[in-house]
Order: sequence, then C-alpha cells, then structure tokens
Amino acid sequence: MRKRQMTRRSCAIAITLFTSIALAQNKPAASPFDADDPEIAMIKKLDWKSADFDALTPRQQCAALMAVNKGLSVIGAKADARLDLLTSYVDQNNLGPDFESARTDIASPPQVSFADMEKLGAAYLLSPAGQAKLGTEFANTSDSTLSAYRNMYEKSAQREFAETVDSRLQVRDLALFLQSQGKLDEFRDWAIVERARRQAEFEQQQADAKAKAAADKTARQQEAAERQRQEQIAQQQMAAALAQQQQQQAQSQPQPDNSSANYESDGWWQEPAYGWSGAYYYSNAYRGQVRDRAQNAYQRWQQSPRPTPLPAGRGGGARIRR
Repeated sequence: MRKRQMTRRSCAIAITLFTSIALAQNKPAASPFDADDPEIAMIKKLDWKSADFDALTPRQQCAALMAVNKGLSVIGAKADARLDLLTSYVDQNNLGPDFESARTDIASPPQVSFADMEKLGAAYLLSPAGQAKLGTEFANTSDSTLSAYRNMYEKSAQREFAETVDSRLQVRDLALFLQSQGKLDEFRDWAIVERARRQAEFEQQQADAKAKAAADKTARQQEAAERQRQEQIAQQQMAAALAQQQQQQAQSQPQPDNSSANYESDGWWQEPAYGWSGAYYYSNAYRGQVRDRAQNAYQRWQQSPRPTPLPAGRGGGARIRR
C-alpha cells in the first residue's frame, strides 16, 4: 500500500472528530481543554449526525477507517502527553489524595461509541478536505487486498479508540478537579514550560542519536576503507609471492585469499531508519509508559491518607471509569 502522511492542517479535521461530538450535541465539553480548541469549531461544520457509514462503498469505508485510525493515533498521543503532565503536576503538588476524594463528584461525560467514530469518519471523507486527501486512496486496490486493509484499519482504529477514550477520560477527571480547585490556569502555565522542556530534551536526544549514527557510519566507512587497503596490500604481497614461486618453479601454487569477495553484500552499508523529527510523545513506547505511570500514580493516591472530604461541587454525577 502506498503510504501517505496527512498534512498537519488536513489531519486536524480527522483527529478532532472524537472531541467534537459533545459540543456538537450542545452537551458539556469532554474536558476543559476542549472548550478553547479552535479545531473543534472546524469540526462542528461537518454534518456528522446525518452521515451514514454503511452507505459508503467498500473503498470509501476503508478510507474513512484509515482517517479514523490516523486521527485517533494522533489525538490519543496528545491525550497521553497531557495525562503525563497532569499526573506529574498533581504529584508535585501533593494533590493526589484530594483528587481521589473528589472524583465521585465528577459527572460522567456524554458517551461516545465506535459507531459515532465511523459516522464522523464518513463525514470527514465526504468533506472537500477528505476528498482531496483520501478520495482516491484505494481506487486501484484489488477487492481481496481492500478487504484485508479494511480489517486492519478497523481493528487498529478500535484499539486506538479504546486507548484514546481511556486517556481522555482520565485527563477530563484531572482537569475538572484542578478547575474546581482554582488551579487549572496554574497548571496550564506550568505545562507550557514543562512541555517545552521535554520537547527540547527529546530533540537533543534525537540530535545526539543522529550525531552518533553519523559518527558510527564514518567509523564503519573508515574501517571498511582500511580493510580494503589491507586487502590490497595482502593481494599485492600474494601476487609477489606467487611470482617468486613461479620463478623458483614451485610445485604448488597458493590460492588467493577471497574471504572478502562478498564483503559488499554482507549488509555492512545498510543503515537503520532513524526519525529525526516529530513531537516527543508520538511514540507507542512513550504512550505505554505514560499509562503505566498514570496507573501507578492512581494506586499511590488511593493508598495515601484520605483528607477531609471536600464539600459538594458540581453535583453527584456518576463516577467515571478510567
């Protein structure tokens, strides 16, 4: 399959499909961070409620699922990055036990299903931006290959959906708690600086890795050149020895050393693929670590001594799952 990367602008429509549902239904935002998101205003222009995923052709469905899959992977990464920052802030300010006590007062958000995501994917695909980006994505794909792609994108999108929902719900709980404590603006200011620090650290690590890779490549090239020089010397010495033996009418002739004959095909020059750009949080390894750290933080907070119960805030909504 021909791989494509969506531009940041066009991808923005797809990646915020998930977060637009609550606002489009005139219901409370999924989290305080969504309220000022300029991309949601763009998404609200999509007529996703009347979109019919089942009415799409198989090729259109595959393209819509591809958009959903890519969109959720990006928005999920951002949610995990925000979750990481939130749990770090709560930990540093010893707010974990307070948060655990206040969680039961946080009302549940509107429910979002994977079927909603399919409708939003269909709405995006049929939009001008979606048509420009994905309208002909699978035009030349055979039916058998198309079916395999569809299953792959559907399974991947469902996995991304579950992980993204889980992270966004935790982000929402923590954000609403900080908002109720009057600390959300303080967190935002702290997070801007902390996120920039982490990004700079990530870029430095990438630069160091790139420099090391370049140095390793140079060293390998120098080593290869030295080996070639030594081989040439050995060959010259061998040729001189053979000539001398011929002159002396030796009975046996030594065979030349061809141990390096296949040197160029041994993978010596193959370089690994390095990615030198992108945000520090666009990594499955990072995202998995974030979820582990968040789970550990929740366990610490639950085991900490409980503070005096806080007075009722927004009313007794149902406790939201993590």
